[in-house]
Amino acid sequence: MDAQTFYHDGIVAIKEHKDLEAGRRLLMQALRLEPENDMAWLWLSRALTDRERQIQAVQRALAINPDNSTAHDILERLQKQSNGQAPKTNSAAAQSVSTSAALITPTSFKAKKPERALLPSQRQQEKIAVLLKKANIQLSDGDEEGAIEHYVRILEIQSDHEVALKEAVKNLVKLGYAEDARELITRAIERGTVIPSIYLTAIDLAWRDKDYDAVESLRQRIVRLPTADETLILKVVNDYVNTGQNDKAALLMRGVLEDHPDSQKLLLLMGDLQQKLFFPRESMMYYNRAAAIGLKTKEGKEADKRLGQFAPVLTDKERGSVLLAVREVVPFVLFYLLLGWQDAGLNLLKMNLAHWGGVILSAVGGYLLISATSSPQQPALAKFFGGKVEQSPLNLPVIDKARGAAL
Repeated sequence: MDAQTFYHDGIVAIKEHKDLEAGRRLLMQALRLEPENDMAWLWLSRALTDRERQIQAVQRALAINPDNSTAHDILERLQKQSNGQAPKTNSAAAQSVSTSAALITPTSFKAKKPERALLPSQRQQEKIAVLLKKANIQLSDGDEEGAIEHYVRILEIQSDHEVALKEAVKNLVKLGYAEDARELITRAIERGTVIPSIYLTAIDLAWRDKDYDAVESLRQRIVRLPTADETLILKVVNDYVNTGQNDKAALLMRGVLEDHPDSQKLLLLMGDLQQKLFFPRESMMYYNRAAAIGLKTKEGKEADKRLGQFAPVLTDKERGSVLLAVREVVPFVLFYLLLGWQDAGLNLLKMNLAHWGGVILSAVGGYLLISATSSPQQPALAKFFGGKVEQSPLNLPVIDKARGAAL
């Protein structure tokens, strides 16, 4: 469905069916697709149960359309009601989540500058342990909402507490509060968590919402975490490979190898990706780097085996080098010099102009032959005759110094 369909269905759910949860869900879907719809933000404020979040939604509408008189009236009414009044809510779990996290926006999973993540003090750790114990007791008694309250209180102390976040998200989704679960995940990421499982959960949520830009952003971030190991990186990269996105996988791997330059598994994988992208020279380079680390490992032996499948290859720069072409001409010159030497009675001093002319002609002819067969065109020769070297689309890219330094 498009944004307008979600928007109208959300209004119907609120006005006709009095289903605030369904209305809120539909309006959030509409705002993900069309975040500048000020009226959708106003209707969302009616579907929210926390006064603070209602005010935030109305303020967002006014930021989009400052001339919206209805929004001004609603904001004034909400601000008056908030003075001395506790926010209303449908459940204790919803209240705890609503008061602990800001209103989620369509860009919640995009890369942002992380806030400072503080480790809990000893006293806070003790409090977390008590809250965790209470939450587990309530879960065992079947009181999911009571348990969520305690998990949220833990997350107010430590936003990326892995156990509390996992249980809170699982039970919130089970009870139908998926948006609140997403808020908790988003807050942990924005505060700079380095726990991979939190990013994986965020990726799953983004996939479910078809927010592919968020998926890309999260994948870029998770593989560069200091806690990301080879297994996690291989999983993320293989997600690209399995969907035929080898180019994106290779681009991702270039950054990863800056952090893991000595990982034979990752170097071997990058070599395979370059093979699939038809870049044999770069593929050979990565295999060579993997083999140079050591041949005793499984990956080292595999890299060495794959290197054996390559024939020696010259780069375009090498094949266009005048010095290398001259080097190849030397055998021609020596051959004709030997012929002239024999014709002069094995005496170089008796070689005449015809002999030396033949040697010079062999050098020129040999150079032209070598440049015609081993290179698309000799840059120096082309420049001499007033031409220029065109890059053939079939030529593989030359690895320059800047690029080579990043490999």
